[in-house]
Amino acid sequence: MRDTPRPQPVVLGNNTAGQLGLGTTTGKRTPTRVGTAAAWSGVNGGRDHTCAVRTDGSLWCWGDNFYGQLGQGNRTNRPAPTRVGADTGWAVVSLGANRSCALRGDQSLWCWGSNVYGELGLGAQAGAWVSVPTRVSG
Repeated sequence: MRDTPRPQPVVLGNNTAGQLGLGTTTGKRTPTRVGTAAAWSGVNGGRDHTCAVRTDGSLWCWGDNFYGQLGQGNRTNRPAPTRVGADTGWAVVSLGANRSCALRGDQSLWCWGSNVYGELGLGAQAGAWVSVPTRVSG
């Protein structure tokens, strides 16, 4: 069964790292729409970052990026939605405090961000942080 596209994410609250995706770090006390795109299939929030999947299967993240949890290959904070790579085929994204994991349509699992305790499940690939989506084997 296909998910029905959900409307654009609406956010409010603390925004010190740009996790609301509004292009600023100013908090909001009232619900505010994120951007102008309307074709989102899912969104998930971590401690200070947010990621969402669009209906075209593209993955977008924004907010704090200290551990590379935005999947951009660097540690630069992004206060507005920023596409993660050029791939499509992302289905679901789930976030922890400083890490991100997502399933692709082929059911493969990919994770990135904080890996201080091996929490990304990458085994020998483990490092303190992983800044790009990396496939979890097994």
